[in-house]
Amino acid sequence: MRLPAAGPVRSIGGRRIRAMSLTSWRTWVAVGWAVGWVVITVLMLMPVPDVPQVSSRLAHFVVFLVMTGAALAFCLTHRALLVVTLLAGLFALGLEYAQSLVPWRHFDLMDLGANVAGVLSGYVLAAALLLTSPSRTG
Repeated sequence: MRLPAAGPVRSIGGRRIRAMSLTSWRTWVAVGWAVGWVVITVLMLMPVPDVPQVSSRLAHFVVFLVMTGAALAFCLTHRALLVVTLLAGLFALGLEYAQSLVPWRHFDLMDLGANVAGVLSGYVLAAALLLTSPSRTG
């Protein structure tokens, strides 16, 4: 089965890449990724029963690792992956701050550290895959 091509070919920084269009599977992956962030936001701001700190931090780490790494599915260049990674890091900080604004949650530097560690780990894995993939430009 052949996946549909992305949109028209464009030159970015001297490299020819295909732009995303609404019919592109990468576009739909990016939309799903954004919806994933919305779901994560809702879940991380909801009241939760007490859970052990270790499993909570592991969950923070894994969620941010998976979400940052998943960006590889629609990032065609290293620069795009870097931008998404920076946005994920800012989102991690913003989400921890938002938790301080609701009465049943609180800002936790250790959770923020787990979030950022997950973002950085996801970036390293995705960047390594991007650099070693012969079918990618970047």
